[in-house]
Amino acid sequence: MKAFIENFFSQLRPPIYRRAGTSMGFLLYLHQHSGY
Repeated sequence: MKAFIENFFSQLRPPIYRRAGTSMGFLLYLHQHSGY
């Protein structure tokens, strides 16, 4: 699933989203699915 998150955020145009997006998106995913 991490590959999906990285792929999704790599599609985003602004490079700053590509940099911060992978880690932030993965943290959001963990937050939603683990309850932390």
